[in-house]
Amino acid sequence: MAIFSGKNTVVILGTTTVSAFVSQVTLNREVDAVEITTMSNADHVFLGGLNNDSVTIEFFNDFAASSVNDLVEAALGSYLNLKLVPVSGTVTATNPSYTMSCFVGPETVATASVTWPVKALTKSTSA
Repeated sequence: MAIFSGKNTVVILGTTTVSAFVSQVTLNREVDAVEITTMSNADHVFLGGLNNDSVTIEFFNDFAASSVNDLVEAALGSYLNLKLVPVSGTVTATNPSYTMSCFVGPETVATASVTWPVKALTKSTSA
């Protein structure tokens, strides 16, 4: 079994690679559990509902032109494309990329930890 440290993750906001400004990233995958239990069931029965994915990123903010703060501030209140590749290098079956559209709600100054809801999450095993 391979051990994954996550310290070489590639983080791309829009078309700008911001990995050098990220200390941690977590992709949360979740599906709502919709209860469909009937009176004849002995146990609760659930059906997968809507995806409820999110991404948490800890940034070291940068106020230079076209850097982290500019990218996030420009997208505040709208969606921003985000791509994650677990290990810098070629996208493969063992190093898939995750592409998504994130709703940019919160934004903070200096060191920023943000959690954004995600839609249209796709996983790819080839470039």
